[in-house]
Amino acid sequence: MKSWRVALEQAIQAPIDDNSFLYFLENDYLHTFDWIEKFTELANSNHIFDYLSLYDHKDKYFFPMYDDLKSRLIITENHHWRTTPSTCGTFLVKKRTLIEDIDIWYSEIQDHYAFTELIENRKRILLSPLPGLSTHCMAGYLSPTVKWEEL
Repeated sequence: MKSWRVALEQAIQAPIDDNSFLYFLENDYLHTFDWIEKFTELANSNHIFDYLSLYDHKDKYFFPMYDDLKSRLIITENHHWRTTPSTCGTFLVKKRTLIEDIDIWYSEIQDHYAFTELIENRKRILLSPLPGLSTHCMAGYLSPTVKWEEL
């Protein structure tokens, strides 16, 4: 938690424009080679979102708590994206949005519950790609349909 707070402080004090994206990245993620292009395409589109995960969470497909999950699908020129109720501590966010939500990020709730709070109570929009552009490198939880072994 101490290192997370240091990262937050550095992010909100960074000498960058409030509309610039920050990427919080845990140390156990693998990305596709084209993730930057696909992210840039989404960021430059007219689609509205507050947070972005590049990980298509495999657990959304088999945990009973997601049996009734409904998502809104959007497309950019080269990829599909969907709304999702939560993600891990790896995400992109504009500096402005991070500052507005800093009270949630300073709290000691886990990432899943932080996103639940942000989405349900602050009406934030979290998107993730289909298929995933990154994966959490946990056995049994790799983002589906991508041949990660080849990367």
